[in-house]
Amino acid sequence: MQRIRDFAARHWSKLAAFAPNLHIRRRWYHILGLALIGAAGAIPLLGLTSFCTYADKTIFFAPVALAALIAAILTGRFPSLSGLRHFATYPPTWISAIIGLPIISIAYFTVPKLEGRCAGLGKLSGSLPAGELCLWGAAFICSIFAICVIAGRVMNGAKTRSEVAALLKELGRDSREDLGKPNTSPGNSLFIKSIESDAPAANLGVDAFCRRDFAQRIVDHIAAKTAAIAIIGSRGAGKTSLYNFVREFAVGRATTSRPILFVRASLWPYGTVEAGVRGILEQAAGALSSHINMSMIWGLPDAYIDAMETGGFGLARLLRRSRSPEQILGDFNSICSAAGITIVLWVEDIDRFAATAGIDKEERLEPVRALLHAFSTSSAVLPVLVASRLGQGFDLEKLVRRVEYIPSLSRAAVLDILAGFTEEQEKTNPLVNLGIKPNRAWLEFNAHFERTGLSKPSHSLADLLRTPRILKHALRLAKDTWDRLAGEIDLDDVLCLSAIQSTHPRVLDFVRHNIRWLQNPFGEDEKERNAQYAELTRQLESLMSTAPGDMPALLEVLNFVFPGGLQPSGFGMRSKKLQGVSVRSRHADYFERFLIREAPTNADVDTIGEIRKFQSAQSAELPALLFSARQESVAYFSKRLLLEAEASRLLELAFSLAIDLLGTAAMTPLVDSGLREAMSIYDDVHDSAPFDSNVLFSVLARATSRLDVVLMVVDHYAGPSNRPKNTEVVAAPFRTELRNILARELSPDISAAVLATKLRGCNPFMLRSIVWDYSPKEEEPIPEWPRVRESLVQAAGESSDILAHISRLFVSEGAGLSAKGAFTERYAVQEPAFRALFPERHVILDILAAQEHSRSDDIYIQAAHQYSVAQLAKESATPNAS
Repeated sequence: MQRIRDFAARHWSKLAAFAPNLHIRRRWYHILGLALIGAAGAIPLLGLTSFCTYADKTIFFAPVALAALIAAILTGRFPSLSGLRHFATYPPTWISAIIGLPIISIAYFTVPKLEGRCAGLGKLSGSLPAGELCLWGAAFICSIFAICVIAGRVMNGAKTRSEVAALLKELGRDSREDLGKPNTSPGNSLFIKSIESDAPAANLGVDAFCRRDFAQRIVDHIAAKTAAIAIIGSRGAGKTSLYNFVREFAVGRATTSRPILFVRASLWPYGTVEAGVRGILEQAAGALSSHINMSMIWGLPDAYIDAMETGGFGLARLLRRSRSPEQILGDFNSICSAAGITIVLWVEDIDRFAATAGIDKEERLEPVRALLHAFSTSSAVLPVLVASRLGQGFDLEKLVRRVEYIPSLSRAAVLDILAGFTEEQEKTNPLVNLGIKPNRAWLEFNAHFERTGLSKPSHSLADLLRTPRILKHALRLAKDTWDRLAGEIDLDDVLCLSAIQSTHPRVLDFVRHNIRWLQNPFGEDEKERNAQYAELTRQLESLMSTAPGDMPALLEVLNFVFPGGLQPSGFGMRSKKLQGVSVRSRHADYFERFLIREAPTNADVDTIGEIRKFQSAQSAELPALLFSARQESVAYFSKRLLLEAEASRLLELAFSLAIDLLGTAAMTPLVDSGLREAMSIYDDVHDSAPFDSNVLFSVLARATSRLDVVLMVVDHYAGPSNRPKNTEVVAAPFRTELRNILARELSPDISAAVLATKLRGCNPFMLRSIVWDYSPKEEEPIPEWPRVRESLVQAAGESSDILAHISRLFVSEGAGLSAKGAFTERYAVQEPAFRALFPERHVILDILAAQEHSRSDDIYIQAAHQYSVAQLAKESATPNAS
């Protein structure tokens, strides 16, 4: 019952408003005019039939119908009223009446032939007076009309329900009661789930940035209909999402007393002004035609464009009987007013259309501006003009009386999303967290710090990602990179570089071009370094000339990614970002990894996993990796992740494994470098801890059978070079004890042949470094040095391989002659030692020729060779020389 009462009240109010409503009366006048025009065509056809005996009396209808037809033609309404403009593609509705007339006539003509089968019908038609027959005919027509009205109401209700269902489906809502309800999930989780596409938010249930109040304010302005509205928001600010929110509020909350029809028109797809004008009008008329019969304004876009293109005044305009554009749009306004519909014309991409409209922008944009102005003065149409900024040739501020700005994303909201994103990505690989991460503490993705006003890289990153679209692009790029390189690169740096690539791609190219300096801004004096900083800043400012407001935030982010690369501070952060793109170590160039986005063959996560297993005593495979292709990666991460006791255990296991691997074979380069990396790891981990010499003594106790290992340890800890960074904590007694161990290995009591065998295969540079390059001024480099020296000379006599080990016995730095190795230096041969070792000068030439030492990198042997050749040549030129 309540529905019946509501239906009666609603339609009674419409009937009560019929008399004073000019638009409704005018609509019925048009219908009667069309009826007269139709009668003008039907009367001649009736006059041709033999059964029509009153055709001569109804001829007076012809002048009236003809007058209505002429009036339509003279007022310029005939093309739109007749529907002849698009007859083939969009036939008018009165075509159905013309087609139906022959059908009814054929049925009527066949009635007499049915008298045999239905005698009553013939008698009835013959006995009834003409007036009663007309009455029955009218009753029949009224019955058909009533049936059509009922069917139309049913179909219209079904159509309305289907439109509501389609709207609910488009908005992603289950029922009409859900319209306008806000989201109940955290905004960051909603947004992170949506980063896979640029699709706008469909409804308020997925509003991640609290735009609900802003949308409500726009709907209130639409309901008040005070003036046209302009909405200004940068590209990607969520203008399409706002349209969905506004439409949901308007439909779901029923904030206005009359229905609202939203018409969304985008100008960007149209290349010309005429196409843009036609597109706006066609979309508006098309949307309205789904609600009411639009036969009265068929051809509206063409009529409007014709009116805009055909000018003229005075007699020419009078003869053409053309109508002004305002009059044509007045018909559209009249129909909307008569039907009680408010159209919200949501026009997007005005600034983009202005940028492509042509050279003569002002003249070419005038028709679009005029159309929007005409709509803005309409009582039934409310334009909502959406653009990225004011101006752009459209003078939006002159067309509208209210301008609303879509706010940028708040820093707190972006920080909350970034925190959720990084937490989500770190779950993909538990090995990503490399223990204590000071860089994460510095970046600080925490909205709480936004209130402090302190400048942080996270704040600057949030300032760059100030629109939903840019934020989506950056997170999508970061996620794609992380999916490929999970654990192989620093996640924070991936996020920062992805943000730079999404917001200012030319800056990323600038980084790529200057990456060597950004990764290693050292090696120059302070003046040159400051000049380089200034030059890089100037280049950045030139790139950011179109967006200077982003320059401070961009510099802050770049200084976080490349500490010390653009300003002389923050160098200490490099050592805390193990996989940062500022790192270019021997095992990886992480910036190159970011650009290539391909997982490396020797994955960092595998190395880190082995280190974790070693720390938890789950596996002892880590020492073996020091003698594999992953040697450099193991050394890099072990130095930064192992504790003191763990480094000591790794050193012992590495030396034990190396001795087992070598057996009696000569030292291989891979084992040599692996042992040196093991000692380097031990030194770096013990950099600020007490030095445990017992570990090294334990190692040397196992290496007594390998002189090459002893030489390596002594050279590393008691030689002049390659000393650990904590030299001050490596006590002098420990260094002395190391030299004592070496002296025992080179004991003069050992025969020359045995000593030559022990030295064969050892690196000759280590003994020279320990003995002759030893910087402290002890009297003897090792105990019993004179006797050891004699043993070495005898061993050289046993085997020419030992010559390189003792070359410093007879060659020293001086001003005698030059030898070109890595550098050009001056050397002098010690004549007494040289003559004692080689009484005959040709002996060393034979030895050098046999061993090809003259073509080796041993600059001391080269010097001796040059000296010997020069002396022999001199003696040959002077026969009396001794």
